[in-house]
Amino acid sequence: MKGDHVWKTSSYLICLTGSVTCSLEEFIRGFKGPGAIVWGEKDPILGRVLRRLIELLPDTPVTRTKAGHFIQKEEPAAIARAIIEVYERCTG
Repeated sequence: MKGDHVWKTSSYLICLTGSVTCSLEEFIRGFKGPGAIVWGEKDPILGRVLRRLIELLPDTPVTRTKAGHFIQKEEPAAIARAIIEVYERCTG
């Protein structure tokens, strides 16, 4: 998807590589790259989604935090560690 533009709209991804539209779940199911999940246990908006993400990405490591919805602001070190770990898996 390098160079492609992707917009998330509720539970759909719209990829501008033509007119490809797929559900977010279809996109996740088809994803084969390395990844990491950093989750805010107190997220009032997405809090219930983690169980499904783990089902869809069973080999993806999960870091649970006490953050809310703005995890990147509340737990920047956890986000940075996850990015570094994914990078190391790709290059190491």
